[in-house]
Amino acid sequence: MDSGFFNGLLTALALFVFIVVVIWAFNGRRKKDFDDAANAPFALSDEAEGSGQIESAKQSMNHRNVNHDE
Repeated sequence: MDSGFFNGLLTALALFVFIVVVIWAFNGRRKKDFDDAANAPFALSDEAEGSGQIESAKQSMNHRNVNHDE
């Protein structure tokens, strides 16, 4: 057994893992979980708006833009 055999074995294992991950990711049973994860930033913006985080972020960005323009 030489290093070429182990390289081939490692490549086959990597291909197998890739195929398993693709099947897992595009499985229909995972759709709700991925949809919830995709919509998570929109749910957080409502919470952040009430706490003043958005206003402070806007002020920080405006401050950076003013300093950058000078």
